[in-house]
Amino acid sequence: MKKEIISIIGNLILDRILIRDKCTDSRPGGTAFYSGMALAKLKANVQLISKIGADYPDRFLTTLTDEGINIDPVIKSKSKNSTSFLLNYSDNLESREASVPCRGPVITPEDIPRHINQSRIVQLGMVANEIDPEVVSLLDHDSIHIIGADLHFIREISDDGKITLGRGANFRPFMHKIDVIKGSFEEVRAFADTGNIKRALKKISSMGPKIILATDGANGSILYSKGTFFKIPVYRVIVEDTTGAGDIFLSSFLYFYGIKQDDLLKSAYLASAAASFVVEGNSISSLGKVEEIRKRAEILKP
Repeated sequence: MKKEIISIIGNLILDRILIRDKCTDSRPGGTAFYSGMALAKLKANVQLISKIGADYPDRFLTTLTDEGINIDPVIKSKSKNSTSFLLNYSDNLESREASVPCRGPVITPEDIPRHINQSRIVQLGMVANEIDPEVVSLLDHDSIHIIGADLHFIREISDDGKITLGRGANFRPFMHKIDVIKGSFEEVRAFADTGNIKRALKKISSMGPKIILATDGANGSILYSKGTFFKIPVYRVIVEDTTGAGDIFLSSFLYFYGIKQDDLLKSAYLASAAASFVVEGNSISSLGKVEEIRKRAEILKP
């Protein structure tokens, strides 16, 4: 039996990480990379729809294909460089400042393969407003089981690469098509235009999403669905690098909820457990096997 497809739409990017005055060389990053690799480690059938520049190293693409990820829909632009991020973390890794030295090509409706609606799950993984909102209009809810998205679409990027949070006006008309949405407390409050997190979650729910995940770093997350709030704790580990943790939290939730058919709350615990492996290991390769993730999730249960 052929595995159900999870499609991730969003640009593969080049990250440089600054932690405690040490800066890494460029490394692969972005939601498409972190979520794709995490899902592949969980033995999911993953395809990436992305655009990269001529500067994107072939060895990073090989990393993806070595994990069995389908990158056939990835388009390499000859005229633009790839999107790049500089992530400057605080010493305790609890906060970071991000900037975008280079914005890559935009993903348009013409870039989306015709078979997209054969996917079981579609995850919208934009990082720098690189997805044309009209792409969402191509997604057929009668065919796709779950459409998930990150609130990164509210990011506004200035000419000098600074990131601020806006209102996501271009994506608001399509919110009714999104089933699961994830954002940090800061992003959720900004999008809903209210400082009260519970009021913000209710407001976003009224726009259409059935499930909302609001993350708050080491303080855990809140899941809101059908008028009920659930507190999701983190699995305590020694944190080495939090880059990609939010992406893996969302993609793991979509996998366990939409593919493995775990219930809502259990899927959130599993997502939290999955993210814990990555932040302690400083590498996507440290993601535990499904059995190990389930063991940590059991510990999180009240």
